[in-house]
Amino acid sequence: MPVSTLAVRPDTPPPTPAAESVVSLAASAAAILALHTVDEQGMCTQCRTAYAHLTPHPCSQHAWAQRVNQSVPAPETLQLLGLPCS
Repeated sequence: MPVSTLAVRPDTPPPTPAAESVVSLAASAAAILALHTVDEQGMCTQCRTAYAHLTPHPCSQHAWAQRVNQSVPAPETLQLLGLPCS
């Protein structure tokens, strides 16, 4: 009679490459939000400095970073799921 084996599963799944890319995407969004700030005339400081564009704030990069920031789970949620968070 064959002996059955019990498969032991870990409590949390190992991190996936997709989860790591979410964390790096969140870090990129945070860096963009830190750089693309409003100046006293209501223009984006990074767009003016780096690209010589007079772009009203929020610029398209800032708007993208805000959307990413709102869609990425909080670090507590990632930790609860056993995913890496930085």
